[in-house]
Amino acid sequence: MYPQKTRACFALLFFLALACILLCEPYAIAENRAQDVYFQPGEDEWTVVLKLADYGSYTIASDAPERIILGLDSTIPGALFVKHLRKWKSSLEMVPEKGHSLRLVMKFPNPVREVRSSWSAGEKLLNLRFFLRTKIWEREPPGVSGACTLEDLRFGVRKKFTRTVIDLTSRPLWRFSWKGEDTVEVILKGVKNSLAARKAVPGKGVRRIKMKTRPGGLGISLGFESGQAGFRIFWLAAGSRLVLDSYPEPDKSFTGNVILPSWFGKLEKPVPEENASAPLEKSILQEAMPETSPVIIQKTLVAFPDKKEIESHESPETMTEKVPHEMEGDGPKVTITIPKPSIPAPDHKSDIPDKEPAKHPGPIPGKKKNPKFEPKEAVLYGAILRARELQKIDQALSLIEKFLEAYPDSDVSEQLRFMKAEILFSALRGGEKGLLEKVIAAYQEVINGAPDSELALKSYLKMAKAYAESGSHYLGLSCLDLAIRRYQDSRALGKAYLARGEIYLEKHLSEKAVDDFKTVLRRYPAPELTSRALFGIARYLQSRGLYDEAQKRLTKIAKINPGFFVEEPEFLSVQAQNYLYLKEYTKARDYFYRAINLANEREGNDLLLMHIADTYLQESKRKKAEGLYTLVKDTYPESEGASIAELRLGELHGDVKKFQEIMKKHPKGSIAEIATLKVANAYYKAGLYQKTMESLKELVRKPPKDSMVTAARSLFARAAEGAMGDLYKKSKYSELVSLFHENDALLKGKIRPDKELLVAQSLQELKDYSGAVSAYRELDPADLSGEKIKEYYLGLADCLSSSGFSQESIQLLKEARKGRLQFATRLAVTRALAERYNREKRFKEAYDLYAEMLQHKKAVPTEEMANIYLSMGQVLHAQGKYQEARAALNNAITLSEKHKKLKGILLSALWKLGEGYLGEKKYSDALEAFARALRNGYEKGRPGFWEVRLGQAEALLGLGRMSGAENVLNEVYEGRGPDSRYWKLRYRLAMKYVKAGNFQTGEKLLREVSEEGTPALQSDAQIKLGSLNLQRQLKKLSIWPQIGGKN
Repeated sequence: MYPQKTRACFALLFFLALACILLCEPYAIAENRAQDVYFQPGEDEWTVVLKLADYGSYTIASDAPERIILGLDSTIPGALFVKHLRKWKSSLEMVPEKGHSLRLVMKFPNPVREVRSSWSAGEKLLNLRFFLRTKIWEREPPGVSGACTLEDLRFGVRKKFTRTVIDLTSRPLWRFSWKGEDTVEVILKGVKNSLAARKAVPGKGVRRIKMKTRPGGLGISLGFESGQAGFRIFWLAAGSRLVLDSYPEPDKSFTGNVILPSWFGKLEKPVPEENASAPLEKSILQEAMPETSPVIIQKTLVAFPDKKEIESHESPETMTEKVPHEMEGDGPKVTITIPKPSIPAPDHKSDIPDKEPAKHPGPIPGKKKNPKFEPKEAVLYGAILRARELQKIDQALSLIEKFLEAYPDSDVSEQLRFMKAEILFSALRGGEKGLLEKVIAAYQEVINGAPDSELALKSYLKMAKAYAESGSHYLGLSCLDLAIRRYQDSRALGKAYLARGEIYLEKHLSEKAVDDFKTVLRRYPAPELTSRALFGIARYLQSRGLYDEAQKRLTKIAKINPGFFVEEPEFLSVQAQNYLYLKEYTKARDYFYRAINLANEREGNDLLLMHIADTYLQESKRKKAEGLYTLVKDTYPESEGASIAELRLGELHGDVKKFQEIMKKHPKGSIAEIATLKVANAYYKAGLYQKTMESLKELVRKPPKDSMVTAARSLFARAAEGAMGDLYKKSKYSELVSLFHENDALLKGKIRPDKELLVAQSLQELKDYSGAVSAYRELDPADLSGEKIKEYYLGLADCLSSSGFSQESIQLLKEARKGRLQFATRLAVTRALAERYNREKRFKEAYDLYAEMLQHKKAVPTEEMANIYLSMGQVLHAQGKYQEARAALNNAITLSEKHKKLKGILLSALWKLGEGYLGEKKYSDALEAFARALRNGYEKGRPGFWEVRLGQAEALLGLGRMSGAENVLNEVYEGRGPDSRYWKLRYRLAMKYVKAGNFQTGEKLLREVSEEGTPALQSDAQIKLGSLNLQRQLKKLSIWPQIGGKN
């Protein structure tokens, strides 16, 4: 009676229901609930207690010295939590968080020096404690976001906890995440990993370590041997260490000190579980946002297949709803009114049938349209649909397994198996890792259960899509091959041929792709399949430069399927490009504008606007073209389109009139080559060498039949030289080697030998010594410049030594010395030869070479002289000639003290000077030499630092200062760990204590040596312990005083 009003009422009810779903659904998959909160501030210690429904994963992040962010994953706040949180809103603030996490921001009056957390399972309390720095001398500079390096990672098991020590060069910002079960991740902002050469090894209490570069820093994932109930995180300024203590049991000394108020955890009127979050979300968001700002709640859940999709077996393309959206800051919006296309009269010459194609036959038997359920079966089936609608992945999958186990012969069993596979596939496409095998197994289960059904064919198609989207295209092709062989008589097989053709086209197997597309056109003339097949053929023809033939197919698509561009937005840009190639610029612009309005996925607005500007340029409409080029450059900086726009603008303002005249006279043929060379030359002048090579790649591979290709090859070689130089400066050695090997036919013998030398040097940096030797051998040092000759001989000698051919290395350098070399090169080669003699313990030959170099001291730079004296001192020290060594080392010290850049030589000389004094048992002089090295900046991180400290310990032992020696040894143990020299000194220290009558300390140290020392020292320590024990037993005998008196 009132149709318009009735429709209006239904619409209103629909939108109200949709709003309720949007408000409630973000909490639909939350697994935990924050029931209450208590906060107790103090002068130097703050406490926060959270009552949770369960112990879940959480994150503690320090993003500023006075700020901590606590994140509780999959957790929603309860009514009491919100009510009590308002009491401390000046210090505790809950902020909106995407997804289903609860986020608390805590602001402190002073920097936080330590954080502790502990979970009490009985009370279900998460206790957090924050210790603050209150004294001015306790304050440290805030965390840094860069220039910080991970130097070491160590582990140890204490009585109640496992300790992880992270050695860093400076204090970083950090984020700690407890993942549940036994896994922890620590993310260090701005930190670089220096442990590539020495991989971190798990220790006691830690069974696995994974280190991975994260956005903005380094992630360290630790897997413990058991679950953990508490953690302690603090920064140790001494030694620049971040320390993490992990407690498998709750820290009672911590949790027992918290006295909770009587009101904690009590609610007058219980709030129903399913309704508790509805009013809460609004109140929290209103507090966090200005009243004038609209509250926008956006769903971010993994897309599930729609229920109708499962029941009707529609294609996967209908699963995801596409919601149009507009991004702020995308620059000017280019819009155009797109009229509804009219369908022209059929083209009777076309190979596409004009009449409506025949309907596909019904589905393959196996599906019952009206399934019958038992009562319990219906309830369980409804629960599955409900879980799927609420997007509860785990619950839906669990219920499906339960249903299939209870009702294996149900009318919907086949559909539920397919539903399970679709849910897993949706989760995989939503970004969940490691699901590919489960997805494939689920679809295979559908095929095994009903191999002749339509769902089996669809499962093959979905498996192929899953493989292809995961990068395993050939496995996807195998699935499609199986489907095509098994279901030859199915009218639904057209999708399989189409999917296989698209994969072939993507993998550049063009002939196979076209064969499959033609099969679809012959055997499966449905409009949606025919359109996609024609589109695939058109793309292939366009890639081959057959633009007229490609246009015929594109025109047919527009006739039989006017709305094809909606389901395949790429159609618009392909059509526009084709018109551009055909010089129909007005039509090209029209389609480029349509592509902009439809948000083309393959090309951004920057490139589409560039194409439009190019159409104006081709029409000689310079001002319009220049205006669009400028728009792209200013609106989309750093984009590919902006780079091309700058190139075009440069050409417009340069002398390009002749170039335009040539284009008008010769519209086909070599004009494309000229344009390519022009663009490549502009890239080269701009220093974009790899882009230069990329733009010339097709042209340089043509036979050098004319000067155009010859010029292109010459420019290609010069660009390769520039690119290799840039890559070497940036230490991108793998990319440099790949660049050369991929183009070796065009570069060998065409680039300068000095640049080809970079290939050998890059292989050497990558520690591919055999490959580096081969690369060096391909070069003739006579073709290299003066400095590069030195690099050649030194590099090849190092690679030979590293490959185990030390004698060949020595012979190479000896032969090099016989040649006519510049003085600097001869000096470097001689010094390298002397160093190899030194390594081979051929000390006399090494010393003779150093003495030879000293004969030319007036011509030798100061730095080189200091190095020669240092090396000479090391050679003499190795022979036990300490006095002669000391004279050479003092010369090195005298030369290097005056120059800051020679600090490394100074420190090494002082270190070796101290070792020489130790060899002469001049412990006071040795101690002074080591102390002098430390005063001059021999700090932790520099090679040899711990050896200097061990030298100090040995000198202190020689002087009888046992407590000092013990302190130094303890520092070495904590900082670097023990080695054979350490245990020798530890054993000597123990024996000194025993000799001095301090048996308790001596025996303690001997036990340490007997448990952890080298095998020989372990044996000695055990014998000595047994001897001391025997002496104690003998003292207990009645005759001992008489025996002892005689002694």
